Amino acid sequence: MKFDSEQMVYGSVMMAGLGSGLPGGITPRSSGTLKSDGPGTSLDRDRLIAIAKALIPARIALDLDVHTSKQAFEAAAGWLTHSHGLASAPLVRALLRREDAGSTALGRGIAIPHARVGGIDQPLTIFIRTASPIPFDAPDGKPVSTMLVIFVPETGSTDEHLQLLALVAEMACDVDFRTRLADAADPAAVWHLFAQWVAHKLPGTVDVTQTRHAD
Repeated sequence: MKFDSEQMVYGSVMMAGLGSGLPGGITPRSSGTLKSDGPGTSLDRDRLIAIAKALIPARIALDLDVHTSKQAFEAAAGWLTHSHGLASAPLVRALLRREDAGSTALGRGIAIPHARVGGIDQPLTIFIRTASPIPFDAPDGKPVSTMLVIFVPETGSTDEHLQLLALVAEMACDVDFRTRLADAADPAAVWHLFAQWVAHKLPGTVDVTQTRHAD
């Protein structure tokens, strides 16, 4: 069921051709509660804030010298090992298992690898821009150079997980955001792009002026 729901999110992005619009029938409402068009999927404000914060990468790595998706996953897992004391190998295996179930590449050089892991209580994201594009079995056949690696709590809410994926996919559909992200020269510039996007999309959830950028 979880995989089917994720595929619905990806399918919506593919049909949009990474153009514009929010995938998965999910709509941010002005009331500050993120809802889907289906029943029973409202998120309270605390969870919405957690999602907003997760959309801003906790770690940003630019010009990463890797040649395979596994090497990229090892780099992401290494950061989580350093920051949370988690063993790297299970994190890498979890990301690889998700790729075995179906590529998380969205097309146009973008991928959103993700996995459920133990040892964290909030979603964490890591932005990676590789020095050169790497093969990723993308639907458009293009290699990937931009990825947002997402780790979510093993026992976390499935609805919250899907809302996070949908918003990340919407980011990928934002042509202006993609262009500015590709041109960002340093981690601080990348962080501010994500923070500004979140502050605009989900107003009141993130205090951009008080949040430090990921190193």
